[in-house]
Amino acid sequence: DDPMSVSDILLDVVSEARRVSELSGGAFDITVGPLVNAYGFGPGDPPRIPTEEELEALMARTGLGKLSF
Repeated sequence: DDPMSVSDILLDVVSEARRVSELSGGAFDITVGPLVNAYGFGPGDPPRIPTEEELEALMARTGLGKLSF
């Protein structure tokens, strides 16, 4: 929630991700890592179905629109 400095390279990568997201109608979203992990598709996690409460908490902090520059 607090502002922080980022490198020009990171800013370029996130800007490109935002562009691709717009081109794909939002299908491409670099913030979905926590959701991927919740379903067990992350590194080292077995597949599972997260609870509704877990999903609600993750969705509250997921989405490219939550990033600001």
